[in-house]
Amino acid sequence: VGCHDDCELAVASTLVAVKSGATVVHGSINGCDRSTNLATVIPTLRLKMDKEVINQGSLKEVTSLSRFLDEQMNLPHDPSAPYVGMSAFAHKGGIHVAAVLKDENTYQHIDPTVVGNQRRVLISELSGRGNIMSKVEEFGMLGQGDKNPKGDPEWKERSGAILKTVKELEQKGYTFEGADASVDLMIRRSMPSYSPPFEIVEYSVHNDDATPTANRNQRWTGGNAGDYNSKGRKVARCKAVVGVRVSSGGMSDCEDVMTMCDLEDETTHLEVERGNGPVDALAKALKKALLPTYPMLRDLELRDYKVRILDAESATGAMVRVMIEFQLSGPAALAHHTARLGPGGG
Repeated sequence: VGCHDDCELAVASTLVAVKSGATVVHGSINGCDRSTNLATVIPTLRLKMDKEVINQGSLKEVTSLSRFLDEQMNLPHDPSAPYVGMSAFAHKGGIHVAAVLKDENTYQHIDPTVVGNQRRVLISELSGRGNIMSKVEEFGMLGQGDKNPKGDPEWKERSGAILKTVKELEQKGYTFEGADASVDLMIRRSMPSYSPPFEIVEYSVHNDDATPTANRNQRWTGGNAGDYNSKGRKVARCKAVVGVRVSSGGMSDCEDVMTMCDLEDETTHLEVERGNGPVDALAKALKKALLPTYPMLRDLELRDYKVRILDAESATGAMVRVMIEFQLSGPAALAHHTARLGPGGG
């Protein structure tokens, strides 16, 4: 049987066909080209219909295979895809999270690790203390000199304060459901022992002229070849200046960029970098300024950023929400996301 997904019934039709006696299924991973999505069919046949179509060891590779294919095709991964999506086993509401932490079967139809996925606890205004406690454990913050958060009154008070902050920020337009790195920082900053690993002293961005050339044949004159695109239009190049204050002890004092560092013995680095647009230039300048103290940042990449206008009626003065994705290089590296709010004109 080989069904097409024109009515989003390909998976359902395929499962009915197998139940009726079909022994060969045609399709593709992620349902490419509107065919049956095998990333959904294979786990369902194995886990729900007890069909020996794949062994348990190979079944754990379904999620990584699905995401690898999206990467090769330069497509965004569907977060809500069954079994393999990042949100397939995500929980947000406080009651839901409390139930899942006690018994996963209350809100999960399978163990996500069986298909190579993982449970995610989201932080939002609907969250409860259990969401924060789950994140503390997920981020590996236990055993850092602080008491175990489970049942500890200090952590209960701390998590309550964090939830209050989350709700206040979401009322202003923030969202933390896809910004786990921001939640990580929020929790760390609530700890009495926290000290920022670095401080930004100053920054500025200068835009170069992006006026198009007279014709595309002249794009090699008046600048570097990389300053022009295939249509002869000059790419907007920016210069960023970033100054940061860091511990002068370097890595002997701070094992990693998130360690609680003492900035009393500090030094300031001022760096300049150019980039394609202000975000690229700022990211390069900040990274250059931090590298002497945190050399592991050499492998850190700014993968993507998204800007959403929150109040379009304010025109150029509108408030915007920026989501940034960054990742250490490597095929198995996880992406991290942060959120920030600010005026669009500034």
